This record gives sequence, C-alpha cells and structure tokens, in this order.
Amino acid sequence: MSFSTTLPGQPFRYPTTGNSHTVEEFIKENISRIDFEIREDTKLIGVAGTITTLAAIKLKLKEFDRNKVDGLIISFEDIINILDDMSKRTLDELYTFGNYMEGRADIIIPGTLILNNFMEKFNFVEIKVSSKGLRYGIFLRECVV
Repeated sequence: MSFSTTLPGQPFRYPTTGNSHTVEEFIKENISRIDFEIREDTKLIGVAGTITTLAAIKLKLKEFDRNKVDGLIISFEDIINILDDMSKRTLDELYTFGNYMEGRADIIIPGTLILNNFMEKFNFVEIKVSSKGLRYGIFLRECVV
C-alpha cells in the first residue's frame, strides 16, 4: 500500500478499493486493531527514523547528532506539540528543520501519527530514543545472562 499524500487531512486512497480516508483515519483504524496486552511497567524505546528525527526536532538541531538524540526522553505531550507544529507547515518548510529531514520530510508526519496513536492506545507517557537501531537491542538482549 502506498500513500498518495502524507499530510493529515489529505485524501488517502486504498489502491484496491478506492475508499477515501484521511491518513490519520487510516492510521487510527489500523492501530485500533492491535490486540495484545502490554504490561504497565513496560518502557517504550524507539529506534531509527521517526523517533530520532523527532528527537532532533525537539532539540532544535540543524545537524543531526547521534550523541545528542541517543537516550533522550520524549513525552507524549512533546509528540503532540511537534505534530501540531509540523502539520501547519509545508513540505518545503519541513526541510528547513535540519539536514536530518532529507528523505524524511515527506514521511515524518505519518510516522509521528503512528507513534502518537500507538502511545495513546497503550497509555505510554514517554518514549526513550535509541539511535543504535534494532540489531543493537537484539544483541544486548541475547548477551544478557
């Protein structure tokens, strides 16, 4: 499936059915279908793409700096505020945030909507940023004795 646009409120068309939905409606509908339990003491850690970009935006970086974003805690409120700000901007304006928006400006809003809806569904109040990626986390998990 591919988005015909990535800006909230713009039409998204399912390629096979022709149904028209906003991106946000599409995301909410699909997140609502997630059916598993998450323990209350679970900590949310985000890796790569969207979350590291949100960290750079929160820190108002012009140049991406892995050392500054790694380990940063982003609150649910921060995500709502960043999403609100980005949603008011054009694609060209998003590119001006920093070098990290190259190749990401057109997908950062849907990625943030997914994160926002996931955190809301499972009552997460914050997320910790990891710039190290999934393989690093798997390595650590496997090395724990």
